[in-house]
Amino acid sequence: MGSSVKHLIPLPKDIKAEPAWAGELKDLLSRLVDLAASLVSSHKRGLVLEKILTPEELSERLKLPLSSIYEAARSGRLPAFRVGKHWRFDLDVLKKALDKEEI
Repeated sequence: MGSSVKHLIPLPKDIKAEPAWAGELKDLLSRLVDLAASLVSSHKRGLVLEKILTPEELSERLKLPLSSIYEAARSGRLPAFRVGKHWRFDLDVLKKALDKEEI
């Protein structure tokens, strides 16, 4: 990926040697391009972390006690998934369930 960065930032013709920091800049730009590609790829797969809520965030949005959120997740009344021991809620799935009145 580093070679493509070289073409993105051409050096002026009157400079014969790159400054000492040029290598670090190229490395940083390369990592930035990789990160952007990764974010685009994640978005295409539908993984957008802003749409994943913690129990605390869902409790605030629904104006319900946190204990009710955990109880509904454990019983299956709220669509939820676990990451290790932590509950998470997909906002899109919750909206669809609410629209269908499944909750």
